[in-house]
This record gives sequence, structure tokens and C-alpha cells, in this order.
Amino acid sequence: MMVVALEAQAGIILTASHNPAPWNGLKLVREDGVFLNQAQSTKVESAYRAGTPTRRSGGRVESFAADKLQDRYLDHILAAVDVDRIRSASVPVAADPCNGTGGLFLHKLFDRLGATATIVNGTPDGMFAHEPEPIPENLVQLGTTVRDAAAAI
Repeated sequence: MMVVALEAQAGIILTASHNPAPWNGLKLVREDGVFLNQAQSTKVESAYRAGTPTRRSGGRVESFAADKLQDRYLDHILAAVDVDRIRSASVPVAADPCNGTGGLFLHKLFDRLGATATIVNGTPDGMFAHEPEPIPENLVQLGTTVRDAAAAI
């Protein structure tokens, strides 16, 4: 999303999603916001392993403040929902980002939606509180939190 929004030529995502640490890594994104296909990925990996990267002229590397990118991401999410309707519903919610990256912005998202939020395992330190795969045995704590907080979601 940000590659397209910023009109970048490419992007690199440092993954740390719901996968265990050995599966985290880099995802390369083309200028159209799509991940590299197999042939493109193979070409990049081959150049990396051969130690023969090519630097093209005319390009530049830019950095953006994380809070500004988070705000743009949240704006993108909020543009896809009826914020006024959600705010007027005063929906209590519960979430478990499992100490992953969701802990960086869930409070801000729920605040902007006017939702009363109960967040467990919200410290974004990457030390998963439990296996992060959202399967029944990993959702027990969240289920208890939903019940105890009388959360609707």
C-alpha cells in the first residue's frame, strides 16, 4: 500500500507477522505494490548470492517517520469503513496482537473508531505470548478476554 501511495519504485517489508521467528524475513515489493513474482525473486536472490548487486543511477532511498506511516495506514483502514456508524455504536472490542506489530497501532485505531478496547499481549517486542497462529488453542486467552470485557468483537 505504501509503495503505491508514496509512488516509490520498490519496497522492502521486514516481516514479523503471525509466523514463528524462523519464518520472518524480507518481502520485496514492485512499484505497483505487488510482491515480486517467482522469476523476479529468483533474479534478486541470485544477484544477492553472487555478490553482484547493480546500482542504477537516478534512484534514491528515502526514510519516513514511523508515526507518519502509521497514520497514513490508519487513514487507509478508516476510509474503508463507516467510522461515524462505528463510533455511534460504541462497540467494546478485545484484541490480542500477541506482542507483535499490531501492538504498535491498535490503541490508536480503536481510539479513532471510538471503541472501548481491551488489548492483551499488546507489547510490540516480538516475544510472542503464545503461538501466534490464530487457531482455537491459541485463542483461549482472547476468548476469555472477550467474555470478561463483554466485548462485542
